[in-house]
Amino acid sequence: PHLLPKWISGHVQEEALYVCPVEEYKTMAIKFRSGQKVVALNPRRKELILDHKEMLRFSGLILAVGGKPRIPEPLLIFKDLLFTLKRLEDARVWKKEIPQVDSVLMMGGDLTSLAVTKALLELGKKVTFMVNEEAFWPLRWSVTLFEEMSQRLRQKGVEVLADQRVSGITQKGDRDYEVQVGRQTVRVGMI
Repeated sequence: PHLLPKWISGHVQEEALYVCPVEEYKTMAIKFRSGQKVVALNPRRKELILDHKEMLRFSGLILAVGGKPRIPEPLLIFKDLLFTLKRLEDARVWKKEIPQVDSVLMMGGDLTSLAVTKALLELGKKVTFMVNEEAFWPLRWSVTLFEEMSQRLRQKGVEVLADQRVSGITQKGDRDYEVQVGRQTVRVGMI
């Protein structure tokens, strides 16, 4: 997903997002196995077991497990109003919507949300970034990380809402949302 923000902001072409052909893996002496489930991994012995009981030894290992957007449980009631970014399909929605909005509320703390924030700033968008302990998932939260991230975002012109929770979202119009964050209301074009 780290390339998706670059594609959204126009820094890379769509072709750069795709996995290279199997032949390219062969030229790099990489044995490509697709669609197989790993059920056990022993890093000390450098071996893994697939769900059909095949055991594979390796000298180096790349696991590309895929993913899907994760919306924290308290925000699931707003899922139809939130824009996630994990897959190319998500990025296509972002790429279509971004030119039509001036402001975005970011909720997150992972590397993708920071990369999206950078891309949005490069596109001249006003960004409000909501940061709280849960936002760092799957990273381990610490006060130092929290403060450093907040300070760097502010230095780049991002409004940071620290340790706040969304209590309500009202759609006021097309690409116009009022978000209750703590005791304040934030008005944005995308969330």
